[in-house]
Amino acid sequence: MRCTRVPKRILPWVVLGILAGGAAPRPRAPAADCGTRFEGLERLLQPGATVLLGEVHGTQEIPRLLGDLVCQAASRGIGVSVALEMSAENDASFEAWLSSAGKEQDRQRLLSGRVWRSPYPDGRTSKAMLGMLDRLRGFRLRGWRVRVFGAGLDSPSRSGDTAMALGVRRIREEAPRDLILVLAGNNHTRVDAEQAMGGHLRVWGFPLTSLVVTTAGGTVWTCRGPTCGEAPLKSETPDGKPHLDLTPKATSVQGGWAEASSSHPAWHGSLFIGHVTASPPAGTPDDPEAPAKSSSGAP
Repeated sequence: MRCTRVPKRILPWVVLGILAGGAAPRPRAPAADCGTRFEGLERLLQPGATVLLGEVHGTQEIPRLLGDLVCQAASRGIGVSVALEMSAENDASFEAWLSSAGKEQDRQRLLSGRVWRSPYPDGRTSKAMLGMLDRLRGFRLRGWRVRVFGAGLDSPSRSGDTAMALGVRRIREEAPRDLILVLAGNNHTRVDAEQAMGGHLRVWGFPLTSLVVTTAGGTVWTCRGPTCGEAPLKSETPDGKPHLDLTPKATSVQGGWAEASSSHPAWHGSLFIGHVTASPPAGTPDDPEAPAKSSSGAP
């Protein structure tokens, strides 16, 4: 049998062709959709930074905003720790969800937690919040460093805001280089009232930026007295393009705080997101007929 010799200058290309033909190309993950980008915000989304986002609970748009900010930071290789206005008892279920395949049994396991079955579903456990957590699970699948915590530490001897401030400090101690994004009701994120979570952190010398999320009105899911449901939200800002405003924001509403410091703004700036739409609860309350109880802490 006659053999044909392959010229030496061609041989490497033949070998490479054989190797390439034997290995299927690895599919590349599609680029992530990181949503609305706010001019000037990227410089706040840095390793080791802490950003408080003051929200009105129960909208579709604000959990989507949080997911956008996580995406914009994590896609740049920054580790992100998300702190929610919930108890730290939810940490294990958050981690199990982020590490799961996102199947129906995984979803039901997450929703079996006490916070998702509260008879007072005030917007913190909305369908939009569940969708945001699912989006963060998708970021984990991409290999991005994303974690979720409940900011509230269970401490009967401390107020809800003190417990949340301690929770944020705990997260910083565990992850000194992470960007921490805290989503909580806008009264909790104020830095002018020492009783608020933001005020505690400021007094402790904790470096942070507190932004209040403003809207052009719409609807929210909220609880008023014993009744929870969709309610109108008045416009705070004329409708327009979403934007970041780093002008310090004052407030004339004390929101239950007896005293506020006149030497500090309520928030360091604002994020305007436009019109908002209500998002109903993701879970099923244990007892929908139970009387509602107001809560200044984290469930």
